[in-house]
Amino acid sequence: MKTTPKILGLIGAIFLMSGAIFKIMHFPGAGPLLVFGWLILVSGFFPPLLIYYRKHSLNKYEKWMVLGNYIYFNLALTGFLFKIMHFPGAGPILLLWYLFTVTVFIPLQILNVTKEMNTEIKQTKMSHFIYMTFIVGFVFMFFGI
Repeated sequence: MKTTPKILGLIGAIFLMSGAIFKIMHFPGAGPLLVFGWLILVSGFFPPLLIYYRKHSLNKYEKWMVLGNYIYFNLALTGFLFKIMHFPGAGPILLLWYLFTVTVFIPLQILNVTKEMNTEIKQTKMSHFIYMTFIVGFVFMFFGI
């Protein structure tokens, strides 16, 4: 992957984190930092990342995984931004994210883990899947979804 998307991802993450800290501390400028960080990540970092990983995927399951991850993280970031900024429509976006997680994302993760032939890699992927499921469940519980 080229250097520009990596730099954009870093800048977007810094803006997003700074905006969240500013929002927590009630400093002025939190809203623009959050929105610009979101815009940079969604429009400058995720599309090149999607293209890169789709091009370098080994099999059809990985290609679907990449697309599922792209949709998953875009829905999550958009829902969290709308919820934090009190924009209308946060509830439906987070509900759509939850439904996508249950119906598409988790089954794709399970399918990807079960298709792996190497047992060491399979164990690593399964532990990552368990950690990810725990984190997603915690986020759902935290946001009251």
